[in-house]
Amino acid sequence: MRSPQQRYERILARLSLPLFLIILLPGCERVLYKTLYNQADILVVNRIDSIFDLNEAQSEFVTERVTILHDWHRHRELPRYAAFLQDFNGRLESGVTPADVDWMLLNGRTFRDNLYRRLYPETVGFLRLIQNPEQVAHIDAALRESNQELAEELQVGTAERLNRRHTELIDFLEDWAGDLDNDQINRIRFLNSQIPDTLPARVRYREEWRAVFVATLEKDPDARADEARRWLLETESTQPAFYRQVRYQWQQAARRMLPDILNELNAEQRATMQGNIRLLILDLRQLSVE
Repeated sequence: MRSPQQRYERILARLSLPLFLIILLPGCERVLYKTLYNQADILVVNRIDSIFDLNEAQSEFVTERVTILHDWHRHRELPRYAAFLQDFNGRLESGVTPADVDWMLLNGRTFRDNLYRRLYPETVGFLRLIQNPEQVAHIDAALRESNQELAEELQVGTAERLNRRHTELIDFLEDWAGDLDNDQINRIRFLNSQIPDTLPARVRYREEWRAVFVATLEKDPDARADEARRWLLETESTQPAFYRQVRYQWQQAARRMLPDILNELNAEQRATMQGNIRLLILDLRQLSVE
């Protein structure tokens, strides 16, 4: 199982700060994830540098903009996450329904879109600074390497990937709700197996996107700006049909299965999860005013 820091850095590698919520853990790890969040701007800059091999001017631009973005995210988005979790806790109390999953997915898209809209002008400004063909070649190689790491997960086979998914989900639930009994674990494994494996589609999509991104860097600045607008402000429309179809299938399966998974928790486990969520809400509110 990945450590909290490894999971946090895996998410930061995708530059999707709102998604940090899915790896936050209660109890003794609260200090760790609060520390990691406070250092998120440094981690993001380091990740960007590893991909783009920034020169001095680019490094100054990125460091300044990421610091501003982190401050915006802290004061504007963290309170929204806290409000979302407060609402989710009430829904958990009354029993999660497919409509609640729709609500969760809608909120997830809203958080993503908030970030992308904020990123858009900074992304345009940054892409204008990339002029050196050698840097473009470095970016291409770095993205290929990252994609290869993801593709290697396909080598373990479908059954092993499913077992890993089971382990991660059960660990996640036990982190939040306490120990599960064997009947619960078997039922959750069955329900989880009904959710499709999206990894092959993600591997294919990322490689296709790499090629498009590198080709975009070879265009003039105005064309780059137009592509950035499409990527960040028209996200779904830029995704290929096969990927949208896989995402739709996953969302429909999650809509059916997630309520059953969460409703497998007994009253004591649900109370434990709600207590841990309340602690997370307090932490988010504290982080938002630091």
